[in-house]
Amino acid sequence: MNRTLKKEVKWIFALCAATFSLLTVGCGKDSATMRTEEKPVASDTQKDRENYEAVLKQDVTVNGSKKVLEIVQNEKDVSDVVITVDGEEAELSRVSIGAGYVHAEGKAADVTGDGEEEIILLLGGGASGLPLEMQVLEQTDQGWKEIVFPDALWESDNRIVALDKHKNSLDIRVDATNSSKTLKLTKKQRGADAEIKYQICKLEGNQLFVQYDVYLEGNPEPAAAVLQEVVYDEKSGQFQYGKTKIDQTGSDLTKE
Repeated sequence: MNRTLKKEVKWIFALCAATFSLLTVGCGKDSATMRTEEKPVASDTQKDRENYEAVLKQDVTVNGSKKVLEIVQNEKDVSDVVITVDGEEAELSRVSIGAGYVHAEGKAADVTGDGEEEIILLLGGGASGLPLEMQVLEQTDQGWKEIVFPDALWESDNRIVALDKHKNSLDIRVDATNSSKTLKLTKKQRGADAEIKYQICKLEGNQLFVQYDVYLEGNPEPAAAVLQEVVYDEKSGQFQYGKTKIDQTGSDLTKE
């Protein structure tokens, strides 16, 4: 083989080696560039809840087991609320519009008398932050489900109490339980209008109550109070009205 041919062969081999090296390095670089982690695809539930705002996340111990209670609300529709317990969506019978869920608090108690604890949501609202409404969730074979209360408790005027003021007296009635009481008014009280300012939901032990404070115009202290017990009816699977207590006092009637 002559000298010229040898030079050409060496040049071809060198060119092939360089090309092979470039291809090898290039392929390695491309592989590293393309090796990106796949982003998890959002589930239909996640996609649907993109406009939801978390308003509560709380641990609640129910029957000795810690549960995570979460409430999310659609920012564009306050009537669209999802409540979950350990990620399982609860079946709701209503959504609170009046009190809302911003100041909600979850507690556990056996309010149905079956030996198993339920989750009680006390819904604080207004400037006072007092629990104006409540909801109860029970665990069933089909999952968590809300127990229905009498509708009148949560209607727009949220008043089951009627006030009839006379010249020297004030009649307080709860027609749902056929309860009434007439309170004598002092001379100073006779010219003042009567109204119910607060409806306060209470959990005392394993009992549920709704207390209504009656005020007379111009007096910062309540003139009377109505304590309505709410009890579970096993036959209907719903809550119903229990005992009614009416007293001319501003104290907490559950303590008496």
